[in-house]
Amino acid sequence: GIVCAAEPELQIDLLDRYLLACEIARIKPFIIFNKIDLLSPEQHSQRTALFSLYRQLHYPVFFLSNKTGEGLEPLRQHLNGVGVIFVGQSGVGKSSVIRALIPTSEARVAELDSLHGRHTTSHTELYHLPQGGYLIDSPGVRAFALSPVDHTTLAQAFIEFRPYLDQCRFQDCSHLHEPGCAIKAAVEQGFISSSRYDRFKTVLASFPKSTY
Repeated sequence: GIVCAAEPELQIDLLDRYLLACEIARIKPFIIFNKIDLLSPEQHSQRTALFSLYRQLHYPVFFLSNKTGEGLEPLRQHLNGVGVIFVGQSGVGKSSVIRALIPTSEARVAELDSLHGRHTTSHTELYHLPQGGYLIDSPGVRAFALSPVDHTTLAQAFIEFRPYLDQCRFQDCSHLHEPGCAIKAAVEQGFISSSRYDRFKTVLASFPKSTY
């Protein structure tokens, strides 16, 4: 489960990198957007529109508030009998979500100061879920980098690219500059989000050129 929140500020690039890592590892990810009680109605509407892209890609998205309990029951049902790990930025409230899901847990949750979040979890902890299954809490991160992969593997990790990957003019198309690229055509036609295609180019450019 990839946990993000209204505070600290949502990093879409970090979210996408986590999703790509899951796709490469063949792990089924889901997204938790925490602390929605801190959002104004306008901000809530903006976040709903933003995450609609991920819902269209069939990633489960849960809007959550530990203070009001909103969204907790659908999340509990999703976690029923499965094994999951929570990952995300420092300060997004992973441990507080665990405490809400497992009231008897001893997860410690730090207070957020007025400038930036501080998280008490500095090591990995495993919890047994009351409804069966288990949950692992991982330390918060400031950044997350993907291990380099070739352009074919990376393109496969963008699930919206997959229907078009066998339609490019060239079999080993990098989807960057070749003519007859089906991915670029799908972006131009609005079938693939331009922001996600930009993320593909950014991630690929971060790898050593020898990988592609």
